[in-house]
Amino acid sequence: DPQLRGISRAADGGLDPRPTEGSPALTSPRTAPNDGFYTPVAFKGAFGDVNWAADWTFLSDAGVLTAVGGENLGGAVVVLPDEIVFGKAGTTLQLSIDTQVGKTYQLQSATSLTGSPSDWSNEGAAVTGDGSAKSFDQTIAASGNKYFRVQVN
Repeated sequence: DPQLRGISRAADGGLDPRPTEGSPALTSPRTAPNDGFYTPVAFKGAFGDVNWAADWTFLSDAGVLTAVGGENLGGAVVVLPDEIVFGKAGTTLQLSIDTQVGKTYQLQSATSLTGSPSDWSNEGAAVTGDGSAKSFDQTIAASGNKYFRVQVN
């Protein structure tokens, strides 16, 4: 028994996958490999004190998962945009994203997906959300890998 905070399959907001205080899932004798992929944590499984699945999964949209304990992207619960559109015109990457009022959106790039968070660099200026779709255009090199993401704060 992992002693979770709430088990429900109904649309009543009663599913809370975080372990209760004293749960055996809050401690683990195993250590995550130090390979840059895993993040060492003291608990077993996917959840500790933070309900990282809150407000962005289908279970949240369907009203099954509670929003209690939700912290995404460094403490801010972020609702994913309704639409993200990617395109390429010649050597230009075109990205359009639906924004939320009060959030900022920063296009970032990296040459590898296996590096650390500090490997991402800002591309251009941050854009402030106003509830409308915002566009980012970025020139891309003809050779080599370059990965893009939008950081939301």
